[in-house]
Amino acid sequence: MPNDYSEIIDSTSSVFNLFIEHPFLATLFTITIIAVLIIVLSLRKASSEHTKDIKAWLYRLLQIKAKTVVFSSSDVKQCNCKEALSQYFSNGISIYQLELRKAGKKIVFTSKENTRKIIERYSSRREKEILQAFKQTKANGNFIYIGFPNIPYAFLDGYTFKNIRHVKLFEYNDGRYTDKERGFFELTNVQAGKRLVDISSEVPSSNIVVIAVEQTYSISDDDIAKTIPNPTIVRFKIKYPVYYYNDIEIITQKFKELINTLQKNGTDEIHIFATISTSVAFSLGRETQHFHPDIIVYNYSNNKFEWGLNIKTKKLVYQIV
Repeated sequence: MPNDYSEIIDSTSSVFNLFIEHPFLATLFTITIIAVLIIVLSLRKASSEHTKDIKAWLYRLLQIKAKTVVFSSSDVKQCNCKEALSQYFSNGISIYQLELRKAGKKIVFTSKENTRKIIERYSSRREKEILQAFKQTKANGNFIYIGFPNIPYAFLDGYTFKNIRHVKLFEYNDGRYTDKERGFFELTNVQAGKRLVDISSEVPSSNIVVIAVEQTYSISDDDIAKTIPNPTIVRFKIKYPVYYYNDIEIITQKFKELINTLQKNGTDEIHIFATISTSVAFSLGRETQHFHPDIIVYNYSNNKFEWGLNIKTKKLVYQIV
């Protein structure tokens, strides 16, 4: 027993001497221990919602390879998605959240210069976040896309993540889907079996073509003509709400066929005006390839298509009429 005590005393003395000789390391070690204790106590005392927030924050701060990486965007309105994601928190989750609107205030683009400043500043910050999320996504993990992004950004995000295999998509029911509860819901793998897409006309042969992708609302020729004079328009109509991954497969396959046909017909530039849901916009972006013609996707706000984004070059296009 005395030998045991002497070993403990010797070990304690060695640690104490080490701290005296290396005060910086001692301070760093002490701060680390205190921080760990604070985090542990916070996790024990916090409510379940706060615990989820802390865990997600730690995964992101330490760049731990989380089982699930979430990219949530609040460009159009606030995205409160924690309840919808509750099943994923137990296995490790890292959340990247961005918002164009500050404190719920509406962003108004009053001039071309005002638009340029707001969008370019936000685009730069957004690109850094989406690339961080991309790096943290595990090869065999889940990437979840959820929220209310502006359609050009949703396209671009899909283009960025086109090679990630395990993507989970969420839609939002604002009350128009009578067979779903209000709020976010994840798409399922049930077979749809519906004719989802109507393409309005023969695919034209033109250097510049507009694709009007209509799902939630129709797009008038006048709205398009304010941005593209004398447009050659193909209408790509999605006839039903999207509930299933099979719906996404049908829509993206038709879209890919259309883009490929336009390319064969000599189209150099495709302008997309869309009134579509988040999951559809993201999924169409995933079908965009580097060898496709330039694809510019426009954002509708303040009752007009104010600005657009070249998906391949990330160059912003402004249109204040």
